[in-house]
Amino acid sequence: MATQPSEPITHTTRQRPAVAPPVGRPARFEANAGPRNHLDADTVPRLVSRRSVEFEADYARARQTLSRFMTAQANHAADSLGFGWTGVPDAPSTYETLTEAHRVSARTGIALPVSSLHCDTAIFTHPEINHAFRFWHDTLHIATGLTFQHPHELELSLHHLKIAADTGLDQSSMAYQLLRIDLIGQNYLVAVADRFALDQELFVRTCLTEGLEAGLIIETTRSPANL
Repeated sequence: MATQPSEPITHTTRQRPAVAPPVGRPARFEANAGPRNHLDADTVPRLVSRRSVEFEADYARARQTLSRFMTAQANHAADSLGFGWTGVPDAPSTYETLTEAHRVSARTGIALPVSSLHCDTAIFTHPEINHAFRFWHDTLHIATGLTFQHPHELELSLHHLKIAADTGLDQSSMAYQLLRIDLIGQNYLVAVADRFALDQELFVRTCLTEGLEAGLIIETTRSPANL
């Protein structure tokens, strides 16, 4: 049975309205009033740099947490179904062909073929974990009876997120937000731009730092030539 090991190889800001100063109060600070911000020109870059380092560390931990979660869910599904998965470039690409492949695997125990394409920019720590996610996703399609139609894909994403929350993935954590953006964000992107993200991790990171709506708009301006 081809299961994945638990460890893989290896917002335009609105300005406040101007307020007239009260009578008797100077309209601006006097020269000797001192700086309004105690941070000097050398301190600000150091703080920005430190926050960047902290973000990258949090992001790396979130990817690891999400990768372990995804591997566990795929292995749990494989144990329950009696068959695992294998990544291939010509995996079932319609609900009908997936249903037939799932039926064959359930009858024979052979691995379910899942797509190995476009996994090199996945948000997980190793491309093969994207195979595991696709196995969990495809088998959940069959378990729920939800097809590949856009409304069904969005509903299936909610199933994934509920399972994640119910099995201990903290909804306030960055790992959960990465999963939510990857699932919900990709569905919104298909509806808006009629395509998936050109670079999955870049799309997720952009939505994480800029917000989902802004991230979607930014992604629509991207092309393979400007990545």
